[in-house]
Amino acid sequence: MQIVLARILGANNFGDYIYVITWINFLTLFGKLGFEVASIKFVAIYKSNGQWGLLRGFMKRTFQIVLILSSLSAVLLLAGIYFLSLDDTLTPNLVQLFMIAAPLLVLLSLVQTQSGVLRGLGAVIKALAPQSILYPLIIIIFICLINFYNGLQVTTLAAILVTIVACSLIAFLQYFYIFNLRPEQLNNIKQQFSIHEWLGTSLAMAVTSGGQVLLKQLDIIIIGIMLGTKQAGIYAVATRFANLTKFGLQAVNTASAPIFAKIYSQKKSGDLQKAVSDAAKLNFLISFPLVTLLLVFAGSFLQFFGHEFSAGTIIIQILLLGEFVNIISGSNGLILNMSGFQNQLAKIIFGVVITYFILLVVFIQLWQMEGAAIATVSVQVLRNVIGTSMVWSYIGINPTLFSRYLWISNKGLN
Repeated sequence: MQIVLARILGANNFGDYIYVITWINFLTLFGKLGFEVASIKFVAIYKSNGQWGLLRGFMKRTFQIVLILSSLSAVLLLAGIYFLSLDDTLTPNLVQLFMIAAPLLVLLSLVQTQSGVLRGLGAVIKALAPQSILYPLIIIIFICLINFYNGLQVTTLAAILVTIVACSLIAFLQYFYIFNLRPEQLNNIKQQFSIHEWLGTSLAMAVTSGGQVLLKQLDIIIIGIMLGTKQAGIYAVATRFANLTKFGLQAVNTASAPIFAKIYSQKKSGDLQKAVSDAAKLNFLISFPLVTLLLVFAGSFLQFFGHEFSAGTIIIQILLLGEFVNIISGSNGLILNMSGFQNQLAKIIFGVVITYFILLVVFIQLWQMEGAAIATVSVQVLRNVIGTSMVWSYIGINPTLFSRYLWISNKGLN
């Protein structure tokens, strides 16, 4: 999808598109309030324990809260863009794009929350296939149709509108899946609510997941502000390629999250160590070859986007160092979230994000886009060292590739 958009829109328009979408993704943090992660935990636990009243109440109240908060966030975005337009802080083109993209904030919040519910229900493929495969595929199809139909040129505005349409279709498909996967036991059960517990957990997870999003996207936002949207687009392409190496970790985490939550709730530490070690091994086997491939052929891959994007080669190579740290560190943040230590993790993530912001501002001034990549790798190392230490200290298991259970038979750990 990124290749199609970059080739058709060009570096300048693609930069505007990425800049707006990155801001929208950031603002969904306030719209979903951590419920996309909390849903995985609570839905999995309530379903496993047969707590049908709480499950029905959680699913109903979660969607109500997310719709209200995301709609409010969209209204505040529109108000903020209006006031920024008064003193020419934003160009008229960016003002228009932000105004049109505001509904996407609500749609993305809903899609990500529904994905969490589906993952909690155990429907991992139905949870992620629509947004990981169908969503970009729909965008590609529509963009190509617009581009080739009578030679009509694709504008950034058209790309935003196509993204909104694609996201709407995914939201409806996910709702259909949830409706059909809804356990029959919920039909004739009285709703139960534990609002205080749900909000407390989701708020802590919002800080953690929000920190994760900022660690992925704050560099693009700061580059767009300090260096311009074209540079933000070039840097975003480089980060997209580096993020391909996260495929293994994301796939493993997606499947493992409800498993970790279930095993920890059953207080089976041996089984938890085995599950964590298996996840770390699988992540390594998938991700390490990708890191090696991209490290060698980074420049060649960028040529698909156009010659203007070749400046991102060194950025990819720097970022891959951080991805290697992610590979050897395992799923430390996910383990803490699924084990009830989200409050402790949230405090650490908050500190890491503040550090990241400072490093970005300083390093971008010193070394431009390469400085942003160096700042990103620095905080990845810091976050993983702290996260791994916390897992060992609080839970007593080793999530890294250096676990003694990893490469030997771990039968009988119970």
